[in-house]
Amino acid sequence: MNFHQIHYELGCRQCKSLRLPGITMLKSEKEDNEFTREELLEIMDNFSEISCENCGTSGNWTCFKIYINDKDDVRDQFKINIFKENGKIWGKPDDGEYSPAQVEISIMLIRDKIEMELSNYHPSKPKGSAFIMVDFINDEPYSRISAFDLDGFTVEEVSKFIDAITGKKAPKGISAVLRTKLEAAFDDLKKDTKNPLVIAHLKDKDNEVNIYLIAKDPNEEMYYGIIENEFVPQKQIAGIPLSNIKAMEVEEVPMKPFRARQYVENGIKE
Repeated sequence: MNFHQIHYELGCRQCKSLRLPGITMLKSEKEDNEFTREELLEIMDNFSEISCENCGTSGNWTCFKIYINDKDDVRDQFKINIFKENGKIWGKPDDGEYSPAQVEISIMLIRDKIEMELSNYHPSKPKGSAFIMVDFINDEPYSRISAFDLDGFTVEEVSKFIDAITGKKAPKGISAVLRTKLEAAFDDLKKDTKNPLVIAHLKDKDNEVNIYLIAKDPNEEMYYGIIENEFVPQKQIAGIPLSNIKAMEVEEVPMKPFRARQYVENGIKE
């Protein structure tokens, strides 16, 4: 049996005040590196019993950091605060020295989270606040969304704010509906890898890139399909990471599903 110290840093969502770092003891058979952030938050019941000394609100916390003993896996954090009052929306990333790569990764993760949250209900209010935090961590997956707290903001409002501060709209790429359809086709692809059904066509605005999608791994951001561009000499079914699809700035266009074999071998869609 092992005894662990759980360290945590909290901010009150209600009044935005910071709480002094806390420590509690945990008795467990697990080793330090066997706990995930989600498991630690569950163990702490998301701090539902802790009250804010400033405003008295209980259990309404954003957890900035939580880790076992001295095993803090967070090496840097990218934070964005957004505020709304009387229809006016403003905000910015917290001050910090972020590399261009960190900013790019953070925006990509935030856009992915926005896409995932579109089906959830976040009501709009005349006055509100939002806080988004990206952790850069020492081990895989090396980065993660650790806070996505919306109060009085819709997901669409947050998406427009991200568009505004980056100066460009989110690439349309793959909709939530198409994503679900491709995940449902993954088992069919595993059963028939030689002649699967192509169910979606993505194309860039300059007509230089075509991606024909077949399926998506439900557990990873990996899609399967056929890429056509100047760098791919022949048609073949391959895995395509979501990051590559976004980098090519493609959008879905209408198409009639067809089997892949004839197209790969002869360029015929049937």
